[in-house]
Amino acid sequence: MYNIHAERSAGWSGLAFLATVIVASLLYGGTPPAINSSAATIAAFLNAHHQIALVGNWLSVPASVFFLWFAVGVRAHLVRAPGSTDGLPLYAISGAIVSVASALMSAAVLGVLLLTADGADFCAGVDLAALARLIDAPREAQQADVGALSAVIR
Repeated sequence: MYNIHAERSAGWSGLAFLATVIVASLLYGGTPPAINSSAATIAAFLNAHHQIALVGNWLSVPASVFFLWFAVGVRAHLVRAPGSTDGLPLYAISGAIVSVASALMSAAVLGVLLLTADGADFCAGVDLAALARLIDAPREAQQADVGALSAVIR
């Protein structure tokens, strides 16, 4: 059953999501250190921005709720669209759920770093450069596969 109020509330939740993300981004007031920075540099940044970073990190929870609310509204709109199949609405809501899950996991890691008594001790055992290489490895392998495929096609 169609409800215009639900559709409008989904639109407002999209605007609330944007406002929340902008406020959370502006709270940090600086550029975080690069991924290849030392653990001491990252810990110093987190210690310097500790309280405001906690508030910004906490804002990821309502932002996630607003985004999911908006995504459900987009899904409902796609379901009602003429000529719509089940695929696009399913992909839209699935992508939103995966995005929110990864954002909340990232916020959880940052929360642990912020709530640890001494951030330098927590970061000391983590080789951030190796972690970055591990994360980028699938992307580089995929780019290599695309390069090899394009060479075969030519």
